[in-house]
Amino acid sequence: MKLPMNYKSLYSYLLSDDGGERDKCYWIKRKLNFVRPPVNSPEWLRYRTYLENEIKNLYKMKEEEIIRNIKEIFDFDLPKVLVIIPIQKYGSPAIMGKGIYYMKETDACIIGFMFESGLEIKNMLSIILHELLHILILKYDIIPKHNFDNNFEDALLDYFVPRGILSGRLGLIEQDTVEGYYNSNSMQRNYAISESRKLLPYIKEYYKSHGEDVWKFLSKKGFKEVEVK
Repeated sequence: MKLPMNYKSLYSYLLSDDGGERDKCYWIKRKLNFVRPPVNSPEWLRYRTYLENEIKNLYKMKEEEIIRNIKEIFDFDLPKVLVIIPIQKYGSPAIMGKGIYYMKETDACIIGFMFESGLEIKNMLSIILHELLHILILKYDIIPKHNFDNNFEDALLDYFVPRGILSGRLGLIEQDTVEGYYNSNSMQRNYAISESRKLLPYIKEYYKSHGEDVWKFLSKKGFKEVEVK
């Protein structure tokens, strides 16, 4: 998987006024219009280059582990291209990820995320992996639309990354118990508490087994939100 694509051409692409497919990148295009400093300023360009190199180096260091663990846990193959767009967030301590778009023709994912100053690179990679998994869930059509709950994906993925089983396996965080992941993520994502609580006993059992991917495990255990095709 290539990581990431050229920023300069991507910024120009996203900030253009052309319609069509580019409208699907509306979220990141709108956010880029409010970036301070401007995306073309020397300050931002230097920091962007630093982020690009650091994220790429950490990813390359962990690449084999990432590919193996995502395949084992989710039965997903990674896309051929992953485009990463970091945006520094001002005036708020919140960290926000956003999976933008999956390009079927080129097997490419675009992921944007906002971050606070001083966020560690390993935490950025964890956020990127969380958003990548959102896109892959859609790509593989794992959760049928008629059963889909808006909070289910975040509740499930939070048990794995950015603070969960997958990030622990990859050494991006210190490993914890499933209850520890639940307590930490519940504080960060109040709207998904009921889904997280419903998943807790299933994920605890899955954490001990590691014998199959999580979709097959949940389906076999009778968890009704998931249907494996």
